[in-house]
Amino acid sequence: MTCTASATRFRGDYKVGPRISGTREVTAEGYWERQDGRTWKPFKGGTVKVAYQPAEPGSAASFEGTTTTRADGHFALTFTATADGEEQRGPCDPGRGRE
Repeated sequence: MTCTASATRFRGDYKVGPRISGTREVTAEGYWERQDGRTWKPFKGGTVKVAYQPAEPGSAASFEGTTTTRADGHFALTFTATADGEEQRGPCDPGRGRE
């Protein structure tokens, strides 16, 4: 998942379903908020990019997609993973600055 660095807070996680016929359903979901003065408000309409990379070295990303945050700042995007792997994060790593 990637986000644009600014006065925002971004939290993201993945829910991985059971393996069925060699594939798994994966849902990337989370919450994005922006600073408005001294308060934090949901970031409506933010674009979130999700990429899923198979664990085998040199494999091309098996999924790349985007979704938009709702009025409450939440987002979710479900896709099918055909191999075990890991998510790809960009310049604004949601793992930093968690509270």
